[in-house]
Amino acid sequence: MLRTIHPLTSLGLLLFLASPPLFIVGLPQVGLLLLVLAYAFSALEFKKYTSDFQFVMILICATSIGIAVDLLHHSWPMLTVALFLAAFATIARQKYMQRFTYVDLLWLDSGLALLAAVIYLGVVLGAPFSWDLLLIPMVPISVGVGLTFSYVQDGYFIRRTLRGGYQVQEGQQGT
Repeated sequence: MLRTIHPLTSLGLLLFLASPPLFIVGLPQVGLLLLVLAYAFSALEFKKYTSDFQFVMILICATSIGIAVDLLHHSWPMLTVALFLAAFATIARQKYMQRFTYVDLLWLDSGLALLAAVIYLGVVLGAPFSWDLLLIPMVPISVGVGLTFSYVQDGYFIRRTLRGGYQVQEGQQGT
């Protein structure tokens, strides 16, 4: 269970729950905006809490955005797949830190994020301009690509720094 209240992620949950009725009553653009806000609020607190609640919210919100945009623009299931991959790339390293560490499997989450970006570009490049098709999926895509890029940079820096081993060796006194 939650040990700490996640204020923004909880607000995101409320926005997520408020979005389906808007699609039903014929206000899909407003429903999409609520889904993007729900995703954004969950992502804003991601590094602070990194809890299962946030992992689920990021995955569900991004995938829901993909489903909604796919259905509105008849591109099913490409954006859904792309946004699911971007969301999974966003949370994978934090969720599975025991296996990934800071330097292992850097290709996995960054590869998923890049694949998500390629799929997204494949959908939008051939489509007529529509702000919701072009801009809304960019939020989870750019979070996934940006975060995994920072992981690659950090991993490279950590490997380079530790190439010579730790500065203080066993039996030596630190300064």
